[in-house]
Amino acid sequence: MIPLTHYPGEVVAEILGFLNTLEVGNIINFSLTYNDLWLASICFHILCDREFAIRDSMMPIEFQTSTHAVENIYSISSLTSIALLESMLYFKSLTHSRDYSKKINIFFETYKTENSKLIRRKIFELAHRFSLSDESFPTKFSLFFCSSQNVSWISLTKLLRRLSTIIILNTRELGLLGPKMCRHLRNMSNSFPNLKVLNIDSNGEIFPIELGNEVSNIESLSFKSGGRVKFNTVLQLLKHLRLQNVAIDVNGCNQFTNLITLRLNNTVNTACFISRNEFPKVQELHIEDTEIDLSDLNFRLFSNLKCLNLINIQSYYFGEITIPQGLTSLVIEETFLPLMQLNYAFFPTSLKYLDLKTDYQFSFSSIKFPTQLRSLTISGGYGNFNCRQFVCPPFLEELRITGQNLKSSHKLRLPKTLRLLDLASNNINKISDMKLPENIRNLNLNYNHLTSLKNCVLPMKLEILHLYQSERIEEVYDLRYLINLTLLYLNVEDFERFRVSDVTTLKHSL
Repeated sequence: MIPLTHYPGEVVAEILGFLNTLEVGNIINFSLTYNDLWLASICFHILCDREFAIRDSMMPIEFQTSTHAVENIYSISSLTSIALLESMLYFKSLTHSRDYSKKINIFFETYKTENSKLIRRKIFELAHRFSLSDESFPTKFSLFFCSSQNVSWISLTKLLRRLSTIIILNTRELGLLGPKMCRHLRNMSNSFPNLKVLNIDSNGEIFPIELGNEVSNIESLSFKSGGRVKFNTVLQLLKHLRLQNVAIDVNGCNQFTNLITLRLNNTVNTACFISRNEFPKVQELHIEDTEIDLSDLNFRLFSNLKCLNLINIQSYYFGEITIPQGLTSLVIEETFLPLMQLNYAFFPTSLKYLDLKTDYQFSFSSIKFPTQLRSLTISGGYGNFNCRQFVCPPFLEELRITGQNLKSSHKLRLPKTLRLLDLASNNINKISDMKLPENIRNLNLNYNHLTSLKNCVLPMKLEILHLYQSERIEEVYDLRYLINLTLLYLNVEDFERFRVSDVTTLKHSL
């Protein structure tokens, strides 16, 4: 019998390609046991073609199916995996360069949190080898800077110039790369013609950064640090900006004519940064965990704003709050707004999604919801929810009233268009007299005080039913008439009290 090693790699791959996934996986296990990395790498290529799906948006790897054999490649040892990756360099002709680049990304995603300096240095060296090879470089390539003194500055610079995406997860290790590396990243002093995405998470270290003409083609910037950020040039192509735990230097050049998404989380100089700019194309504005006088937010600067999120904002002076017109989505959560201002707020007629979470009790007699509203969430208020004052929008499809001390639901006037009703975490003790619209597909009654469903008729189109309760339901109920029911959530002790047909029942232990 002639060993497989006597045949070219392409021939072996074609032969093994007739085997099923389990059989190929067994060969991988066998070859790794005897340190036959040549055969393991060929089998790995086959499984990659069958099993791996890499998201193009820098998301973690997904497996289309579970393959234990592939997982064993990683579980044996990091050194074995790196050796396997090296051996794959010799079989690039087995697959298209684009797919091959994606497979290489598998290893980078796998070892992005690797603690071994030896392994991380090896990863960097392999990345550099690929950047110098004739193979096409991945369109989006994640580089995780390694804490190694053996990485040469020249090699790093050559690699960075070819990247379209840079992700820095821990800048505490930058000092190990020498002063040139730190200066290079802090000031962006060299040109990055291909750079489109820059994501910096300094893990708590004060790490100032200045962006100049060298990164003028950047489209997405995410900066999480304890330091300062300054823009020294107009970033014409920047579309997505996310700043967290930073002080914004407002003395820099702050023109963002093509920005679409702006997210500011725990930032300093927020109001000044916004007031000194115009954001003609921004569609989503997210401000969170920030001390800011809301009256300083001039929403007229956002002429194309569609989505506004104000979350956990502390303001010492409220003044007059003008909600921008043209909005389709508004979220106000845990934001200290005066009761009078919120009650008499004028919501835009274009609004379709509204989420209000506040510690104040709403006066629905003074709130007029937009007619075209499709989704409404009200949560977190003190006192009793006033059903008589509440007028539900006529075309509403989703209604969530949670944590409002709602005691009775029969006075709720619900539209026929309603498909989702969430009344969780209230004080409802019966629903027999509640009139539910026929189109409801999802009903959530979790964490109320229901002890009986007597005389209760649920909508025939119901697909999902939540019945986790604070008390035990006493009687047995037949829900087999709900032919569309697919998910039923119950307490463990109530599991035997319901009769259902083909349905997935999820038990929950209080």
